Amino acid sequence: MTCINCGADVLTRFCGKCGQPMPPKRITIKQMYYDFQSRIYGFDGMFPRTIHDLTLRPGRAADAYIQGNRTAYYGPVGYFFLMGTVMYLLSDLLGIDLVAFMKGMNQSYQNFSENQEKMVSELYASISNNLKLFTFLQIPILGLLSRYVFFRKTGYNYLEYTVLPLYVHGHLFWLTIVMLIAFKFGVPNFPLIVSFISLLYIAYAYMTWMNRQPAVKTFIKGLALYVLSLIIFVFLFSAVFLSVFLLSKK
Repeated sequence: MTCINCGADVLTRFCGKCGQPMPPKRITIKQMYYDFQSRIYGFDGMFPRTIHDLTLRPGRAADAYIQGNRTAYYGPVGYFFLMGTVMYLLSDLLGIDLVAFMKGMNQSYQNFSENQEKMVSELYASISNNLKLFTFLQIPILGLLSRYVFFRKTGYNYLEYTVLPLYVHGHLFWLTIVMLIAFKFGVPNFPLIVSFISLLYIAYAYMTWMNRQPAVKTFIKGLALYVLSLIIFVFLFSAVFLSVFLLSKK
């Protein structure tokens, strides 16, 4: 037989070159369910394990991936964009206006002047349309600060320093999903508390990742790392946004 996927000669049940089953099975409900299971959950529970370990011991998942275990967990980039997509799909299904959601999270929004309100509305619209991108753009900053400032003696290269931030920010989309559901059903959101929980989780993630160092010291460094990266990101983003905003008014 000839593999329908790669064209190689096949003498067994699976192509030795690409793994394509031979002969291909007909499409049935059972086959579609099996495909769903294998793609979403993995053959050995990859997706549930990723969620479980990123919740309880995020550093362990990141370290396992860096050390070469690429089958136990979803990859960090894939997990980040998967969870961001789930968040967007849920907001669409629930009919949630992300701009209204972000305005509701900003308690000072009602005190803005007309010009400030217009600028903030444009800012929120830009963020809501590109939320995954804006979140993703924080990752390089976290990687640089980890590599050259806070955790310099681990032996990791720059890209390996981005694994944990990708996992962590992808996992924090779950918190955003909970807040979206609460917003839909009129349950009050507490942005300061949510921000505090996110900050603690990020610091905890670094503590479980850099477990060869004293836990308290690593926790504090994780806090400082995230706060500094957020300040840098907000400064850079604000400078770019204000420049574009001002140029559009000329």
